[in-house]
Amino acid sequence: MKIRKFALPIIFSALMFAVPAGAVEWLTEGELENQCDQFLDDPQSRQGALCMAFIQGFLAGAEATDGVVAERISKMQAPTGDSYSDRAIRTRIGSRLERFGTPYYAGYCIDNDVPSSTVISEVIDYLGNHPDEPGITANQAVYMALVDRFPCED
Repeated sequence: MKIRKFALPIIFSALMFAVPAGAVEWLTEGELENQCDQFLDDPQSRQGALCMAFIQGFLAGAEATDGVVAERISKMQAPTGDSYSDRAIRTRIGSRLERFGTPYYAGYCIDNDVPSSTVISEVIDYLGNHPDEPGITANQAVYMALVDRFPCED
């Protein structure tokens, strides 16, 4: 009986130390493109689902930070003096923020009526038409695809 009480913590400790520790490895552009190729062949496949989840997660993360970005921009607009830069921030950034919203500053604008399937298709098409560059992470590739395929109009 006493052996069983001590066996579980010992086994757990051994497993904990058996798992290699290391830095987080980001998904590469090439790995994402491979997953997205599977999405085109079979959207219900595991790899296809990973492609879709990655792109949707990227967009959800960007949307989640929009409020913080808007708050920081509005703080920059607060009158802090009469310098030229203060007036420029207050007048130019404020009018652009009202006109375009926060994603404008990210460099891409996706209308609310664009379905997620269209965004995913555009990102996959971009990945397929641009050669894999060494050192480019999947999140950088998705960002570049969104800027290319969904530019903001002035």
